[in-house]
Order: sequence, then C-alpha cells, then structure tokens
Amino acid sequence: MARRTRPAKSLFIAAKEALFPSRKTPKLVTTQAAQVLERKYGGNVGAMAADYRLNRSTVRKWADGRIKSPSRENAERLQHDAAAVQTTARGRKRRAEQMRGRPFSRHSVRVSRAGTFEIRGSPAVRRRDIEVDLTGDEAAALAVATTEEETMEIVSDAVARYFNGGLYGGFVGSDFTFEPSDTHFRSTSRPLDNPSNTQSSPGPSDESSASAAPPAT
Repeated sequence: MARRTRPAKSLFIAAKEALFPSRKTPKLVTTQAAQVLERKYGGNVGAMAADYRLNRSTVRKWADGRIKSPSRENAERLQHDAAAVQTTARGRKRRAEQMRGRPFSRHSVRVSRAGTFEIRGSPAVRRRDIEVDLTGDEAAALAVATTEEETMEIVSDAVARYFNGGLYGGFVGSDFTFEPSDTHFRSTSRPLDNPSNTQSSPGPSDESSASAAPPAT
C-alpha cells in the first residue's frame, strides 16, 4: 500500500501560527488526535467518533499511534482541528483586541503571482509577488477566524485593498483567485501605530491587462 502523504498546511493554519507563534500545530497524527480528543471533545471518544463519522476504535488507534496515516480527508480535518485547539476562544479574542483598530498589525501576507494568480477569472501571473501589510482589523479577524473559507476571504479582501490603492480601483476580495500554498505570512518589527509604514500600492506596470480594469457601472 502506498504511503499517504501529510496534507499541505492550510491558509487557516499558516495564519494561526503567524499570529500565535508559540502555538504550532503538532505534526504527528498521534499528537494531533490526542490533543483534539482532549481539548475539543473533553476526552469523549464517542463524541469525536460521531463527529468524524468513524468507529470509536479508529479514534483510539489515532490517539495511541496504531493508525498513523488517516485518509486524506480525515488527515486534513484532524490537522485543522489540531491547529484550532492550540489556542482558546478567550486567547484568540484577547489577541484580536490587542490588534483591532491599529493601522498596522506587524503582520504581512505575501501572495505569489508566479503560478495560478487570477483576477476576475483571467490569468494575472507576474514575477513580482504581492506583499500586503495587514491592518490591525484584518489581523484581528484572522485571529478569531474558525474556517479555511473565512481565512481566505479575509486575505482576499486584503489583496483587494492593496490593488485598490493602485492605478485601478473597484476590486473586491472575490475578484482574486490564488492557491493557499502560494500564500505566506510573516511578522515584522515595524511600529504598530505608524501609518507611513504601510506598503506602497501597485504601480501601473503591475496591472496593465484588461483583467485589471475597474468594473462597469
């Protein structure tokens, strides 16, 4: 039987690990399962098995290491849940409150344009990546986000804000399509309350294609 590969790190996990750097998601299925079982389900094997639609014995085997390679679907969900339980709702809320309302959050997101980047369904591949300095409100929203979809929406909205500062405007987050694996978060040492440290907007050379034209009114 071919060995199953570990699922790629999702955008949700990457965001949480950037905002909570001391709370990394464990790599081993055994550790993930044990932490999810205890922290999310209070040690109730039956509750976790029902939620994952599995037999109780399967959950026990995950937690004690007898099953080290779940199906891809279960591995992705387990990894997501393991990332979520590294922080508490109270801790996420406190972190969000620390950043909310600030012009700059000390966090940025870099989106590669070398592969699958699209604007309104049209390819917009460039050599130059996009790096967006996240506002405090955007970082706060990422801190309390609970799903991959919610995280992608926040990042897409930040990308739209970046492009709306350039030659064209009228963009919304849903105009952009890119792979989560092409997205990377990083922290910086810039002052929290210095608006002059936000990134420059894209120049005319960045978006000269018809796909970047503003929407018809």
